[in-house]
Amino acid sequence: MPRRSPRSLRAGEATVAYAAGVPVSVIAAHGRWAPNSPVVLGHIRAVDRWRDNAMRNVGL
Repeated sequence: MPRRSPRSLRAGEATVAYAAGVPVSVIAAHGRWAPNSPVVLGHIRAVDRWRDNAMRNVGL
């Protein structure tokens, strides 16, 4: 069984909430991060790297 850490659990719930459209400020409050903390963004992982790719609609 893979090991789970408190950070992976927090990242998992932050990622799922973000994918569901929950605002980052609400995720930060729930995770007890400061409202403008960049740390919360580090906990949100790419759910679909191709869908969220910044270069997707550039035409390259």
